Amino acid sequence: MKRPRVCSGDINTRKPKNSQYGTTATLAMIDHQTDLVRDYVEDYCHNIWFLDMLNQLNLYTDENKGKFDLVAAMAMAEVGDEELRDIVPKKVEVVS
Repeated sequence: MKRPRVCSGDINTRKPKNSQYGTTATLAMIDHQTDLVRDYVEDYCHNIWFLDMLNQLNLYTDENKGKFDLVAAMAMAEVGDEELRDIVPKKVEVVS
């Protein structure tokens, strides 16, 4: 996935300004990811049944973030979801 718009600081632009991939590991980006995970957990905690995920979410701290792979993966998924939320799926036309 191309670098999300939130990394450039302007989430309102339609297309990213560069062709790089992935996210940055800046403090602002980490805080944004943490906020997205927090918002998801607050809204959908009753749908999370995976005990390892619940344990990691319970024990997660910014100081100890390197030990929580499931939370990191969830954060990246939330950033991807935020990036793709305005894209409308298109029907694929089969060319014969």
